[in-house]
Amino acid sequence: MNNGNCSHFCTNTNGSFTCSCRIGFALGGDNKTCTGYLPFVALERTVGVLSGTDDGYSYPIYSNQGIPFGTSIQYQAYVGANGIISFGAGYTSNNPQLFPTNNAVTRNAYVVAPFWSDNDLRLAGSVTYQVFTSQLADVNAFISDTTGTIFTGTWMLVAQWNGAHPFPHGSNPTSSALNVTNTYQAIVITDTIQSYAIFTYNCQLLQWVQSQFNYAVVGFNAGGTDYTNYNFSTTAQIGGIACNNSTYPWSNVVYNIGKTIANGDPHFTTLDGKTYTFNGWGEYKVFQQQLDSTFLFQARTAPIVNTSATQFVGFAFGSIGSDYVEIQAIGSGFIILLNGANITNNLTTMNSQISGEMVDVTRTGISNVASIFTNGISVTISIVSGLPVFEIGVSTTENITGMLGNYNGDQNDDFALPNGTVLLPNSTDKQIYVFGQSCNMAIGLATLSTIAQNAMNNIIASSFPPTIMGPAVFLINTSTVSVYSFTGNLTNSSGLYSFSTIYSNTTAATISFLANDTLGSAILTPQLKICACKNGGTCTQDGILNLEENPLTLNCQCPPAWTGAFCEVDYNGCLDLVCFPGVQCVDVPAPGTGANCGPCPDGYNKVDNKCQDINECAVNSSYCSQVCTNTAGSYICSCYSGSYLGSDGKTCNYIDLCNGTNGGCSQICKSNYGNSTTCSCMNGYQLAPDGSTCNDIDECQISPKCNQVCSNTNGSYYCSCKAGSLLNSDMQTCSAIPETLNTVLVTLAGYTVDNFTSEAQTKFVSTIQSIFQTYCTGNRCSRQATNTQYMVIIRSVVNSAAGIVITLQVQTSSVVLSASVVTQALMMNNGALLSAGFTVVSVTTPNQPTSKLSGGAIAGIVVGCVAAAVIAVVLILLLALILHQHCWRKSQYEVNSGDAMNMQKTEHIVINNLYATTATTKNDDQFGEVSSIHLSFEERPVKATSNVATETTMTSETTTTSAVIQNTVPVNEVTAL
Repeated sequence: MNNGNCSHFCTNTNGSFTCSCRIGFALGGDNKTCTGYLPFVALERTVGVLSGTDDGYSYPIYSNQGIPFGTSIQYQAYVGANGIISFGAGYTSNNPQLFPTNNAVTRNAYVVAPFWSDNDLRLAGSVTYQVFTSQLADVNAFISDTTGTIFTGTWMLVAQWNGAHPFPHGSNPTSSALNVTNTYQAIVITDTIQSYAIFTYNCQLLQWVQSQFNYAVVGFNAGGTDYTNYNFSTTAQIGGIACNNSTYPWSNVVYNIGKTIANGDPHFTTLDGKTYTFNGWGEYKVFQQQLDSTFLFQARTAPIVNTSATQFVGFAFGSIGSDYVEIQAIGSGFIILLNGANITNNLTTMNSQISGEMVDVTRTGISNVASIFTNGISVTISIVSGLPVFEIGVSTTENITGMLGNYNGDQNDDFALPNGTVLLPNSTDKQIYVFGQSCNMAIGLATLSTIAQNAMNNIIASSFPPTIMGPAVFLINTSTVSVYSFTGNLTNSSGLYSFSTIYSNTTAATISFLANDTLGSAILTPQLKICACKNGGTCTQDGILNLEENPLTLNCQCPPAWTGAFCEVDYNGCLDLVCFPGVQCVDVPAPGTGANCGPCPDGYNKVDNKCQDINECAVNSSYCSQVCTNTAGSYICSCYSGSYLGSDGKTCNYIDLCNGTNGGCSQICKSNYGNSTTCSCMNGYQLAPDGSTCNDIDECQISPKCNQVCSNTNGSYYCSCKAGSLLNSDMQTCSAIPETLNTVLVTLAGYTVDNFTSEAQTKFVSTIQSIFQTYCTGNRCSRQATNTQYMVIIRSVVNSAAGIVITLQVQTSSVVLSASVVTQALMMNNGALLSAGFTVVSVTTPNQPTSKLSGGAIAGIVVGCVAAAVIAVVLILLLALILHQHCWRKSQYEVNSGDAMNMQKTEHIVINNLYATTATTKNDDQFGEVSSIHLSFEERPVKATSNVATETTMTSETTTTSAVIQNTVPVNEVTAL
């Protein structure tokens, strides 16, 4: 029968069959293979509980049969609050690191870590644990299915961490970041030959992966020489370990943490789970199954050099009359034969395979060879700790005999002798030795009849020499008198003897007692177990790998303050206390216990000997101007989009998007907190639809600005007047020029009123305008700008004896030139008039005096003019100094002579004349009364500045001694009124 090829259970139906699975498994797509998971093992009510602690661990949990871990046997386990189970000693480390770790405490430790992290159980959460020696079927089945071997555990520790918060939840229970919990389970199970660790997680119950320091670690460490770290340990991805199974909410991690053989004596575990030791020497039938053909597995044992122990040295197995495999152990390797042919060199790489007719032989590891037969039987030969071991897997339980028992689920009938006698499971080693020898294929006891066997037993018994009997162990306490009692049975006598000694040495020694009679001699060599513990230590066998060693120095269980092989060394409490990196640990001297950590570094508070990070961002929000992020022992500042961190590492400055390209704006750019820009325009401009370009506003088209002539300029406008009118002080309206103001009389020869046609008048006016345009450029008539337009007003034309007399005025838009300037200009440019066809007879002013002045009067006038000129120069210099040092502006601009001044185009300056009533030129030509100086400024596209050096300095002599800057309507010229 092949169980229908079902992984677990096969149920016969009419004409067919169905497969089913054990609890925790589900049927795969082929309806035969069972795959699945192991959920949390239910704990009973009466279990160990660990709670109300931060880094504590449980009381020792003992295993009398021992737990193979790495190459050691462990007898004590401790469940720790921080997601670890340790062996031999409890550990409190709260700083997870990849195994074997850099920490001296945990590097050489024996630890399984389902989720090593810094748990905090002070206010909430707990760890529960329980030892099981029965009800192990589901876990055993899970391991067997997972590993593909037959495993029958006999001792199991289950620990479950329930609702564990991250540190420092106990100090800050209201923190939302700490209001998360983890729940997970770990199992350590052994059959005394090998041990497994199983970690179980639920995808909904693992909510955090990091406390204040490192991410969690999953794996195991066997004394620093054998260790494994789960792939994503110490990374944020470690949380994914709980959600590996997409079909079920449970996920499992399985590790084989130990497989050992003590002293090399072959250890056997029957198919029903009974474990025993056999040190026979020879060729033994280990397993035989009679199905369609006979499958036989036999093992060869031999003594270990210089010991009385034996070990496996070779194996042969296969179906009789078909393929068979032979494997001989050589050091850490093998010689492998298939049907007598050496195939060792064909199996040198991982997963290399050689196949026979009924078997596939595969190299599954450096020290592992697996053979799988078509009848469902598998054999794995391995080298563990330098010694060969084997594992056999079967597909059916029928017709099995040999040293592995009969596989019926009952350990009570595993030791069946050929004569039908069944030895009890608790039989002595000597009785079990007889059972083992019945499988010795060389001696062939299996073929002897019961009578012959009894005869052989008698022969064996009659050959025993005299006996000397006593306890197998002589316990010596080095601090007291030790007594050993024994009996001697000789041929003719027997007696009770005692031996006492004070033995204070811990060096190796043995004691033997010899008995002699006529039949021979006997020797009794008890095992010496030396107890040399000091300072209150107690002796124990826990942790001793070879309990058969003689003499055997017992281990010591020391009080908390002491350590060392014999409790003679002050225990360093710092081994149990992991201080913050860089913080010194100080041991409390014995008999005191424990240790203390030094002060924490900056950025941490000391809480229960641990350094707890200070959240500077929560303590003081002003550390950063925008975003504060707490880090371990410090904090970092960062900025929102549109800002950058300043050199102080705290202050955020907005990025000036207007810098460089002006934000794409043609005039004014505003950076909006570093995220965008807004363009705007100066007065006189308007923003185009593109949002960046500024276009000039034609003020002359918007609404009436001037009552005569309006001229648009970039960003502004100005008003002017037609000939015969002057611009008023409001710079917008015009007033007619008085006909008698500054008139000049020009007498032309050759013309009469009748022949002075309009064409002649136009030509005459045009010529005079050209004269003044040229003349005033060099002479700065009335301080006009160089581009000033001059207009000629003809008031009257009358006949005279010399020709015609033309009464005229020359003006700009804002001023009528003085008669003396006009007269001088025309006289100096008479050639231009003559070239134009006009003969000027005279140029005079109305009512020009003709009387002559006396010499004294002339001298007085000259002196007065010189004095006035000197005073004027002094006053001009004083005015310049005052303007340079003390100018006041109501519009809050500082004006310095010769400096550039930033102004909006609608702003202006008026300098009022507070003292003088007239201003004169260097040529003593009077301009009339000066009431104020008007300044205007031309706008630039980006920066509104104007150079006013030439416009704020008058070249005429003036009596003005101070100036007051006032706001008024801007003009384009400096005007003397």
